[in-house]
Amino acid sequence: MNTMANYADFQTERPFDFAKRSTIGCGGKSKIGLYPKTREEAVALLRRLEQQATPYFVVGNLSNVLPMDGETEKPVVCTKRLTAIDFDGKLYVEAGVSSGAFLQFCREKGLTGGEFLLGIPCTLGGALFMNAGADGRYIAEIVDKVWVYRKGEVCALSKTECR
Repeated sequence: MNTMANYADFQTERPFDFAKRSTIGCGGKSKIGLYPKTREEAVALLRRLEQQATPYFVVGNLSNVLPMDGETEKPVVCTKRLTAIDFDGKLYVEAGVSSGAFLQFCREKGLTGGEFLLGIPCTLGGALFMNAGADGRYIAEIVDKVWVYRKGEVCALSKTECR
């Protein structure tokens, strides 16, 4: 697999160093890290990886993650640049939004309920994947649905469908 040539149209990092990116400072390296900046770019990237039958990792802030040691050929898709937040009666938050940015946006809009995330060094995508929580509260309590990428398509899942 020639990962260097296949992803020239995406923002990349070569090599992707897990130890430099993880909050606990450990892990090996991947040949390439890929950073989509928009939902459309992320979908195009994931579709390309699927079409090429390329196994990959998806990461956010790499907090509460113990990355593997050594080197891997698998590309790393990092969601940290997917940072759009919008509110039009419902709150829309992309996977790479940090908990701090999320809480700041909510404070500015007068929205409450997610304060328990204060101090958790996560992105919202990772928080949802792990059902992050503190003080007996969990992110699943404040989510109605999530949009996910599955087998070439973006689809909505209710929180009960997320399990």
